[in-house]
Amino acid sequence: MSGPSTTLKAFKETEKIATERSLVSLFSVFSVFSVFNFQK
Repeated sequence: MSGPSTTLKAFKETEKIATERSLVSLFSVFSVFSVFNFQK
């Protein structure tokens, strides 16, 4: 009983980390893009 639930918990944790990483990378790309736009 504890096996599948821990696997599901680990999967949700991994999914959360992946979502946070993609948000961070998206934000960094956006900030770099904004800096280039402001310099023109």
